[in-house]
Amino acid sequence: MREHTKRQCGSPSRDRFKRCHKEIGASFYALDLDLVLIEKYPAPGGIVAVIDYKNASGPDDPYDQISFSEAVGYNDVLKMGIGVYLVYGRDPESFCFNIYRYLGGNPKPNPPVCDLRYWRTTTGKEDFADWERYVRRSWRERKMREIRQQEID
Repeated sequence: MREHTKRQCGSPSRDRFKRCHKEIGASFYALDLDLVLIEKYPAPGGIVAVIDYKNASGPDDPYDQISFSEAVGYNDVLKMGIGVYLVYGRDPESFCFNIYRYLGGNPKPNPPVCDLRYWRTTTGKEDFADWERYVRRSWRERKMREIRQQEID
């Protein structure tokens, strides 16, 4: 990863764009995914998982619940065979998170009714990195099985 990429924080212009987009109209729904994990190998690479950060202690915390747009978007991401993880925490820099896997949901009720499975609690940066390594390794292993199966077929 390039050094300037490591130093990047949120973009004020991107945040302004998203805020301005809300002014277009109430029916112009949108979704802002926080982090999309990418793997380079096996070639040609692909999307490993989608991570959405929630500034809350967990799914029962009313402060940052899953929205209609998020439920619709997460459901579509799942249809593509990509895992969706919700990372709940109060301080992103601590890497102390409660991680849940999104398994599906009904976006129509308000708030949406979603099926989440508790995955694990991380206690710091290395612990979170271990979890992410596991997610990436699992994806690579699944992709390699798919490639081998295609060679057999």
